[in-house]
Amino acid sequence: MGQEIRAASAAPDVMNTDVTPAIDVESKYTDFSDDTQFSNVVISRRIDLSKKYPDIKFLLKRNNVGCLPLGEIIALKAKAKAGKTTTESIFETALKKGNFMGFQSTSENTKSLFLDTEQSVLSTAKFAKRVHRLVGWNEYENHPLFMALNLRADETTNRPGIIEQAIKEYRPHVVYLDGVKDLLFDINSQTEATNIVTFLLRLTKEYGCTLVCVLHENKADANLRGSIGSELLNKCSECWQVRKDVDVFEVQQTECRNQPVEGFSFRLDAFGMPEPLEIEPTVSKAEQALRKKVENFKCCMKPHCPLPYTELRKIYAETSGLTEKTAEAHISYAIKHGWIERQGNGEYLIRPLRFPL
Repeated sequence: MGQEIRAASAAPDVMNTDVTPAIDVESKYTDFSDDTQFSNVVISRRIDLSKKYPDIKFLLKRNNVGCLPLGEIIALKAKAKAGKTTTESIFETALKKGNFMGFQSTSENTKSLFLDTEQSVLSTAKFAKRVHRLVGWNEYENHPLFMALNLRADETTNRPGIIEQAIKEYRPHVVYLDGVKDLLFDINSQTEATNIVTFLLRLTKEYGCTLVCVLHENKADANLRGSIGSELLNKCSECWQVRKDVDVFEVQQTECRNQPVEGFSFRLDAFGMPEPLEIEPTVSKAEQALRKKVENFKCCMKPHCPLPYTELRKIYAETSGLTEKTAEAHISYAIKHGWIERQGNGEYLIRPLRFPL
């Protein structure tokens, strides 16, 4: 494993949440009536290319590709009861053991905080014991590198304050927030979603921790649920999806700002512990269709070679073997998702770096 990030300190056995005040996560606007103050703010936000910025610090690697970058938000999604929490235990075990399920830890003595807003106290304790058993720790003793809090009984308005206080006192490198929707009253409120995600981004910046945020998918599709899901997807560095097929769990990155990591599969043994499966993860029909669209556009359009709309439509139809009407629908989809852009002269240019695959 790599070098130690920070020296570990013993975690408190009990968090006194009764006196933790609720915090205001509403967006606040700074008064910039003073031009000098405004100028200083602008300067402090500037990206200075003469300055040496550190490389991205990844907490885990898989096949030599980094994942779970330090100080970023990670989204973890799945249907209900589809293996999200077990996937968290896999990440956590790899961090602590150094090598697990194909993941390698890049640092020693990483501290982790598990925040459970959904399950009962007994279920949270069961999860913590599972982590201890997987790592090889005594499951009847607390460990200074791992702490779990159950926030199910706390008021929605109090949870953010408890979370920040726990992070402030414990100073973890990784925080698992299971689940993020319980920090809001209405998951479809854009205002609440923006405020909460802004709050989470501040935590990652101020305390330098990685936040793994768990959220359910919609019942009808694989999208993250509600406005909070959309906002989380916009700001996260990685999004992982867990899918369950009978007794097999498949985990894949669906979005990644850096080099993507290969997916993996697991199942639970007779004792409920995850074990790896050497099988090829399935590709959904939607993913197959998406990949086919990308392939078609890459075949019929070349970088720096714009095409008029009528010519693009004709070439796409011929390349894909589809009708021109269907080609128009695919072109509209590509424009909407930024794969191609309309230039000032009315011609269209491909943007390959914006492809999802």
